[in-house]
Amino acid sequence: MDTAPFIDLGEAGVCARVALQLVKRARIKHHLEDARGIVCVGAAVMDLGHQRYPMIRLALLSLSVWCEQGKMSRDWLSGVLYRDLMGYTFRRCFYAEYKAGRRLTPPVSNTGGQLPLWRIPIGLGIRDCDE
Repeated sequence: MDTAPFIDLGEAGVCARVALQLVKRARIKHHLEDARGIVCVGAAVMDLGHQRYPMIRLALLSLSVWCEQGKMSRDWLSGVLYRDLMGYTFRRCFYAEYKAGRRLTPPVSNTGGQLPLWRIPIGLGIRDCDE
């Protein structure tokens, strides 16, 4: 018995699949067969117009960053679906690679200012202040 393609997916998985279908539709609608992936994603965003679909737009933005790096959309989809099944938060499903690599700089406080050196975790390339 066949099941619906969205039966076991969370919000992130559904949004990822919808985003890819919007890109495929835009590629056909605008005759972008030979265009780069990011151009097709941009066309899909433009086709949304003023409609508010923030979760779909976030998925399209994530896909555009992925395509700009020269990676394949099927790899993006499989990563998002995996993280969705593992229970990651919605935003982390789409930006796991970015979030994993962004701690190379010292953390910033909620007010936008740098934290004092004694609050920076050890191991970020900054000397411990007790040395």
